[in-house]
Amino acid sequence: MTSTTPRPLGRSAAHGTSLPVDVQQVAVDFGRGPVLAGLDLHVPSGAVHAVLGPSGCGKSTLLRVLAGLTRPSSGTARLGGSDVVEGDERVAVVFQQPRLLPWLDLRANIALGATRRRRHDPSAGSRAEVDELLARVGLDGYGDYRPAAVSGGMAQRTALARALLARPGVLLLDEPFAALDALTRLNMQALVDELVHADGTTVVLVTHDVDEAVRLADDITVLGAAGSGTATAVPVPLGRPRDTTDPAHLAAAARLRTRLLELVGVESLS
Repeated sequence: MTSTTPRPLGRSAAHGTSLPVDVQQVAVDFGRGPVLAGLDLHVPSGAVHAVLGPSGCGKSTLLRVLAGLTRPSSGTARLGGSDVVEGDERVAVVFQQPRLLPWLDLRANIALGATRRRRHDPSAGSRAEVDELLARVGLDGYGDYRPAAVSGGMAQRTALARALLARPGVLLLDEPFAALDALTRLNMQALVDELVHADGTTVVLVTHDVDEAVRLADDITVLGAAGSGTATAVPVPLGRPRDTTDPAHLAAAARLRTRLLELVGVESLS
């Protein structure tokens, strides 16, 4: 991956404007008891917000609500002041698995991200625009490769580029690096950190990884057990850009990590 600072994508009036996220008293019940109960969450425009919590606590359900894939049983979820709607075009999602179409090359997979934009702009997803994104995610020269010919990390870079091509108001990341090896995961975290801040994208990140949350987030919410209605807001007292060589930064990050581990019920070993 190139070490140069990523260039922001061009933005249109209809697409790509970062949006704030407002969740008020959202509950979701699939008939077996509540998964989410009375959840409040606010993410300012352009911020990165991480959501932590035990398995089954409703983290992915929250993302489905924000994506317009699951309707809340009660409460409201809004983007930029208007309600989330079914299949909301203002959001894009990157999942744990890349979900690429194996019969298409990487360039064509990325171009699928512009499908909705083409309704407003027939030129969206041009070869030049896709190739710019390939370069930005460190895949310059790999556009003609099919998914089976690249590594898991490269496939996930492709999925990220596809999501960014949609120019979403909110980017939802559902444990997108969980299936990657440790080194690839760190590289992907650095890539996301660079790209979303270059573009000013609002991000909601679901993760089990406390260190990932500390590295990427501006604020963190820790959910309690499913249906408990417990959600603890944890501010991140770390500036940007984050200087991991600064002793004061490292000390603050260590304190934050210990606090988060306590909240998720894990005893810190540090």
